[in-house]
Amino acid sequence: MRDLRIDAAWDAVRYTERHGSTENHRTEHLWVTRNRDDCIEADAKNQAVIEDVLCESFVGISAADKKISRASNTMRINGALISVLEYVYRVKAQAGPPIKLDDGTSIGLSINDSVIVLNSRRMVDGRGTFDRIRESIRECSGNLLIWPYDTALPNFVDLPDCFTVLAGAKDGGARWQRIRQNWIDCHPEVPRLPGDRLSNLQDCDKQEYGGMY
Repeated sequence: MRDLRIDAAWDAVRYTERHGSTENHRTEHLWVTRNRDDCIEADAKNQAVIEDVLCESFVGISAADKKISRASNTMRINGALISVLEYVYRVKAQAGPPIKLDDGTSIGLSINDSVIVLNSRRMVDGRGTFDRIRESIRECSGNLLIWPYDTALPNFVDLPDCFTVLAGAKDGGARWQRIRQNWIDCHPEVPRLPGDRLSNLQDCDKQEYGGMY
């Protein structure tokens, strides 16, 4: 899946099991906004590469099939920008997980040069979400976690040192807007919807987070 623009969907991209197979897959140059469930649902996959995507979604990436997922399998997340959005879920407003896993042995994670933005003070199973992500990481470097609020980062957010934390509306929020716009500027090949900003390659900084262009 490549060069896609999706807005206001449920599962924006869903790779499903077919005839008992769990074929590998790759997703890149995907731009998703206002998404109500999973930006990328890759539950039924043995191996996956998710690279150079911009996901603004209730849930970022899902790899949560107990029947198929194995810790020996690898999901490679490179240059991904994942901003989890707040929606009403189970009666209250909250965000879903940036990476949804069944447990710490669902699948091995390789996360590099990526950004996670938490746009809610409440998250579905917040502590469990981050425990599972941390336990699943096999390789990790050069990532950024943004908390765009002036309040304290929730104590359930616990990631290894391969994630730098940037907090505050002024620092975190403004940095995310620059990173987001830079991704748009660097991807003129991704289709546009009415009202979308156009790319400006002169402003494209390939040293910014993402960096997979």
